[in-house]
Amino acid sequence: MRSLLNTLKRVPEFEDLLLRIDAGRCPVAASGPSPVHRAFVAAGIARRLERPVVVLCADEAESAKLSRDLAALLAGFDWRTFYEGQGFGGEMIERLADATVRSEVWKEYDRGCLTDEEILQRFVANDPEIETEIRKALDDFHGLVTKYDYAIPWVKELKAKGFQILVLSNFSQKALRECWHGLDFLPYVDGGILSFQDKLIKPMPEIYHLILDRYHLTPGECVFMDVTQPNVDAARAIGIHAFRFENQAQAREELKKLGVGAG
Repeated sequence: MRSLLNTLKRVPEFEDLLLRIDAGRCPVAASGPSPVHRAFVAAGIARRLERPVVVLCADEAESAKLSRDLAALLAGFDWRTFYEGQGFGGEMIERLADATVRSEVWKEYDRGCLTDEEILQRFVANDPEIETEIRKALDDFHGLVTKYDYAIPWVKELKAKGFQILVLSNFSQKALRECWHGLDFLPYVDGGILSFQDKLIKPMPEIYHLILDRYHLTPGECVFMDVTQPNVDAARAIGIHAFRFENQAQAREELKKLGVGAG
């Protein structure tokens, strides 16, 4: 993400776009970028301005694809950089993404009910022509999850103020095993659920009820943040205070509104 922002800083049109938005001259329109580059621009705007950004899309399908791309760019699950690091680019990255991380099959990694080979076979079935590339791309997950330096200090800060910190994450056993460097905050939290351990994934209501029951929590006394709106909506549906995470500054403001982190 840092390399992306550094590249955008050298684009005069991007800087002009930021000035217009910051001055309240909205909405603004950007024409010409491909779908991939539109996600880069939107992510860059959100990071630079450190506040929510609304992006209008042509239809629901484009909106869903952009949402998934933004989640990858703004959160720790950085599959695009991961694929680029393995030497893939352009159209091949899009085909890999459609066959793997953007497909419904990816959820089976997180659910933990199938073997790695069974999941790979389903990915290959999505695009048989690139079986070799799919197997190469997913042979090793190192680098798939980005480490954020603010995670551990933030956890310590909130715990020092008396808050219990739990993790509720869609995460596979393979990712846990091979991406531990990006999860170095886990020893500092008070527990939680990784989806593969209990064979449940967000936004299934059962996984939210499970963490509430396991840790003897009351929904109205909990705050949940997540990078995807369906997961946020599912938490709200059972009475948990929830919001979509975009960046740390935005999340701090949301938490303050709920009385978390103040004082």
